[in-house]
Order: sequence, then C-alpha cells, then structure tokens
Amino acid sequence: MSARVGRLAVAIAVAIATARPARLVAQLPTTVSAVVGLVEHQTTLAGTESNSGPIFGADLLIAPLRYTEFEGGFTYGSLSGSGETVTWTDIQLSGSALATSWLAFRLGFDLRGYSEPLGQQRWFSVAAGAEGRVPLFDGAAHALFRVSLLPIVSVSGQPRPDFSIATTTGVQFERAPLAGSVLFTFERYNFPTTNGISRSDQIAMLGLALGLHFPRR
Repeated sequence: MSARVGRLAVAIAVAIATARPARLVAQLPTTVSAVVGLVEHQTTLAGTESNSGPIFGADLLIAPLRYTEFEGGFTYGSLSGSGETVTWTDIQLSGSALATSWLAFRLGFDLRGYSEPLGQQRWFSVAAGAEGRVPLFDGAAHALFRVSLLPIVSVSGQPRPDFSIATTTGVQFERAPLAGSVLFTFERYNFPTTNGISRSDQIAMLGLALGLHFPRR
C-alpha cells in the first residue's frame, strides 16, 4: 500500500510541476505550491515512542466560485527516533465554503500511510470544522485559526479512536503572483482502553508552503 501511494504521490507531483499555468489561469483562480515541513508522531502505549523527520510535497488550491475553495496535496518523508524508521505518506483533499469574509466551514479527507520493516499501517480520516481568517497588512496576509473534529477515523490493525481532534494556526499571504503560508497543525487521537492499557497518538506538523497564484482572467 505504501509503495503504491508513494508512486501516486510522485505522479501527482510531476503532473503539478509540468502543468501549464496559462491553462489553469484561463479557467480558475489557482495556487500551486511546494511544501516542506517537519513532522513528529508520538505514540503512548505502555510507554512513549516518538519519531520525527522532514517531509516534502506539493499543494494545489482552486477557487471555482467566489466563496468556495478546493484543495489537494500530498507530503512524503522519513521519520526516525525512538522506534523504527518509518516512511510517511499523506494525501489530503478538502473543500471550504466561506460563510463570511472571516469564517469558513471545511470538510476534509486524509489518507495516511506509515511503512516500516515490520509492516505497514494505514490511516483514513474525515475532518469537519470551522476556520477563522483575520486580515493582516491591509489584506496582503491573514492569520488562520482552524479547529476540526474527526468523526471518522480508521486505523489498520487498531480499533477506532474514541475521540479525535485537529487544530491549525498560522499565517497565509498572497501578493500576486506569489502565495505562501506557515502553518502549525496538531492532531490528537485517543483510543479505547484494552486490557487496562490505553493508547493515544499525537502528531505535530510545522509546514512551509511557497508557490504561485494565477488569478482569474
């Protein structure tokens, strides 16, 4: 699974990198970005195991209507630490609808894979939440605050979590043709207690995106 997802991620990166900007511009406002970041994944289960490392990827944001946005992206990297070195693969799809100039509602899907010598683990989640956007520097940038509940989380080889939440804070800017962001995301998953042992997972991600914005003609 992880190898197939990795090949798919590379194919998406090539497609984004070789797409003709003029073709995108002629149709929809579009932002294409490169992404770099740092991830730490911590698991507590009769002890704490932590792995961290750099990730790399790409992101594509399209605004087909004035008050809607659709975003897709992926990241790929290796995490190492107290446990085995694992390969991280993450593919995300989301859509947002603006209720006001500063408030948006968001629905997202996440397919994540961890691969290590002893096996593979797949995560799938659905996130629903709200996002606040506060204008900065006369509208050239805005502060972002996002809170999402994850009502559906599936982890291969594990029971579903009892409670899952994700938060994101940071700053996004756009001054055509450039666009970028610095975002910190924190995810928490609490699993049911089994045989007196409880499990929780925490994922912290600091990401930097920089790309080009193609406005509507």
